[in-house]
Amino acid sequence: MKTSTKGLLAFSIVALFLMGLSAWGFVRYVDRALMEASLQTYSETVHSIGQSLGTSFARDLSDIEARIKTLIKELAADEAVPLPMSRVYGIVTLYTDDGCAKSAGIDAGVCKALVKSESEFGIVSPHISSVNGMRVFNLWARGSLPDGRRFWLSREYEVNAFTRQMVGAFGRLEGGIYVVDAAGEIVMRSARGGNRTMHRMSDFIEVGSDAANMRSGLLIGASSTVLSVRTVEGNPAVMFMVPLFQKNGWSLVGIVPESALRGDASGFLYRAFLLILICCLGVGVFMGLWFHVQLASQRRENALIQEKMQAYSASEAKSRFLSNMTHDMRTPLNAITGMTAIALRSMKDSERVVDSLKKIDQACRLLLGIVNDVLDMSRIESGKMTLISEPVNLPDMMAELRDMMAANSITDGKTLTLTVGIIDDPVVSADPSRLRQVVLNILTNAVKYTRSDGRIDLSLSQFEQGGRNIYRFRCADNGIGMDENLKKRLFQPFERAIDSAVNRVAGVGLGLSITKSLVDMMQGHISVTSEIGRGTDIIIDIPFEPVTTEAKTEQAEETVFDETAMAGVHVLVVEDNDINAEVAVEFLAFMGVTAERAANGREALDMVEAAEPGHFAMVFMDIQMPVMDGLEASRQIRAKDRPDLKTLPIVALTANAFTEESIIVKKAGMNDCLSKPLDMKKLFLCVSRWTKVD
Repeated sequence: MKTSTKGLLAFSIVALFLMGLSAWGFVRYVDRALMEASLQTYSETVHSIGQSLGTSFARDLSDIEARIKTLIKELAADEAVPLPMSRVYGIVTLYTDDGCAKSAGIDAGVCKALVKSESEFGIVSPHISSVNGMRVFNLWARGSLPDGRRFWLSREYEVNAFTRQMVGAFGRLEGGIYVVDAAGEIVMRSARGGNRTMHRMSDFIEVGSDAANMRSGLLIGASSTVLSVRTVEGNPAVMFMVPLFQKNGWSLVGIVPESALRGDASGFLYRAFLLILICCLGVGVFMGLWFHVQLASQRRENALIQEKMQAYSASEAKSRFLSNMTHDMRTPLNAITGMTAIALRSMKDSERVVDSLKKIDQACRLLLGIVNDVLDMSRIESGKMTLISEPVNLPDMMAELRDMMAANSITDGKTLTLTVGIIDDPVVSADPSRLRQVVLNILTNAVKYTRSDGRIDLSLSQFEQGGRNIYRFRCADNGIGMDENLKKRLFQPFERAIDSAVNRVAGVGLGLSITKSLVDMMQGHISVTSEIGRGTDIIIDIPFEPVTTEAKTEQAEETVFDETAMAGVHVLVVEDNDINAEVAVEFLAFMGVTAERAANGREALDMVEAAEPGHFAMVFMDIQMPVMDGLEASRQIRAKDRPDLKTLPIVALTANAFTEESIIVKKAGMNDCLSKPLDMKKLFLCVSRWTKVD
């Protein structure tokens, strides 16, 4: 019996060992097969990206050469016509020796490369454009007139858009994508997964005892070479290389960690191997699993109960919010309707009419602010709020907000001071409108809850933390302060610190909720210190990337209306709503601008086609209209075979004031965007900018 038991035990051990060995061999075999399949997939993907981008370059170069031939015919037909210094032809730009010598509003970096080059065509490596301040590269070709004058046509590509196209084509696959020149220098790299410290392809390769085996000799696809490399961190990786633009020696390189090639498949196989061994342990494991399932089921049930309770609390909070908001919206509406009735009955009393109109304007601005806050909160909750990135001069912005608040809101002896510490990098990359909204929200609350003869201190400072530049915005006041319970609810959506239905403080109570959400989106932190009767101190720390190049920042200028300055300017207003059209036409008339009106996009298209070139200085285009909307009308205007219509300024008039709307209208061929309700100052600046009237 003992012998049989020992034999059975030995047999079981041997069987278990053989089973484990077989399972291990199976895992290794499948892992190798999956590795080879991953190599094939990545290689084909990189080759496909390179072939697609290379074909696009070749097509663009052919288009440029065709445009050169056409331009030569046009200019050679009449030798008396001087060669323009610079001009934009659709998506390409004309460069000449005279234009480059005089820097006629064209990219100086491109000029320098073109004048030095003796080639018929080529690529200007990525550089910062002197025209728009963006990182770009250019594809160009040269043309010559019969009299020996030469010129170039260049097409500009934005580096960020080009790298996003590479990453988008790479899909969900991991790794970095690079573009290298013939010398192996990295000229572009993907923002996702790319190593920012390397500048040459040779920096990625570790030369050691296995240098002779570095090139595996494995050729996959038509022209995609696979190389074994090691990254600077010492982790195994694989390089995929394919020619991108052979005429200039550029290549596309993908570097993928070896772990990414294996993916989750190896982990699955090893788990399967462990499952085979676990199954041999018997019923005890199944009992443990059953117990685990029961616990998981209980946790899910508790989670569902918790979610229901949270949903009920949120619904209750929203109901309270809607009730309060109804009061807040009816208050300015009551002022608008009431003051309108007073103005109508006081037509003979001009002072009373003017006073009523001023109060109507104040109530309208209050109502507009409430609507904007509600829309912002809705977009934040739905995840549709986006941030843009532009150069912002922080000290100038803080001074602008200080002056604006001091001019419009500081009354009853309240004092507002601004302190700017040592700022090493004053110009940063940020969303200017949203950053202003954050600072203005906390500053407005400080003014609102500070008693007469109180003090509000606003400050800006910079410090370094974790290798990042942190900018601190601080607003301290000696106002009414808050208790601990209120501080806990301060940033909650649909919660209000003070109920305006029973208090004279105006506002819908969403400002700080929006502020907290925007600070979180900027990867910042906000903290509040407050005590009843002693005031509140709010600190916002936000990391920003300094702008190292010379950045153009917007300067606030006083708007001066001069009706004679715009006399003779003739514009077209495209608006289907009669009242909105009347408002726009009258606003323009106040500035001395003559306006014609079209009721829809089709009518506008017919009018600009029938007008002589230069008749309309610009077009104000509503977006949503019957017959033909503003987007389609703008596309068709740009598609017309008339040079003046290609450059005719078109400004969108839209009730959607979100960032995405400005992107959409510019894709349709429009130049700018104004949100409704129209602001006369912004309208004046828009006309001045696009008609070049000072």
